[in-house]
Amino acid sequence: MDLSPLPCDSAFMEYAITLIQKKVAKDVEKALLTTLASNRCSSTLYPHQEVRNRQLSICSF
Repeated sequence: MDLSPLPCDSAFMEYAITLIQKKVAKDVEKALLTTLASNRCSSTLYPHQEVRNRQLSICSF
């Protein structure tokens, strides 16, 4: 069994799950999938979200 690490940090994954649950626009969903596929998904790349006390706060945009 291959136990490769996920290409994303946990904050980004929480953010992605929240977007999916909110049923975002198709272009946002496509951008999210492209980011996941490119292995460049880190919460530090997204300045509109803040990580505090190990909890993710997502700002509206």
